[in-house]
Amino acid sequence: FLNVIVVTQDIVPGLEIKIIEGRTFNPDEDSGKMLINESARRKYDFRIGDKWNGYEIIGVIPDIKIFSFYKSSSTPLALLVGDEAGEDRRFYMCMKLKPGVKEEDAIAYCQKVVEPLESTSKIHVRTLDEVAEELYEEDINRMSLFSLFCGLSILIAVMGVFGLIVFELQSRRKEIAIRKINGATA
Repeated sequence: FLNVIVVTQDIVPGLEIKIIEGRTFNPDEDSGKMLINESARRKYDFRIGDKWNGYEIIGVIPDIKIFSFYKSSSTPLALLVGDEAGEDRRFYMCMKLKPGVKEEDAIAYCQKVVEPLESTSKIHVRTLDEVAEELYEEDINRMSLFSLFCGLSILIAVMGVFGLIVFELQSRRKEIAIRKINGATA
């Protein structure tokens, strides 16, 4: 299946996505047009000018990671311009911060700008770090659990070695005492 993300015309220059073939979106005139990634072109044999569900394909972009790195790297993806998301839609805003701009200041500014819109819908501002942390939360928990069991197994191994040394010393205790009595040095 094809993953479709509804975007605005300025997504390509904003995220500095390269166009491999075809063209990018034209401002205010490409509603209902879409860009596909290389995986979608290979999997479905799309060409520039083809239509998919009534949307014209105008360009091809490189494969972009939108899921965890554990999922296939070749996820068919389309970027669609227009208000086609339907009733249950989510809006995302991507920002690229200039060097020197603090992340906290940018988030505060975004929240201030979208505050008037919150009467109609709930808006939640998140950073890419938070999204990645959520995406890999299960892996982080699994890694913590793995580290705990590794530490536990090392502790058990050390206790085993210590027990073996104590047992060996107990069994040689008489032998050492007899040697000391007969004049052996330490």
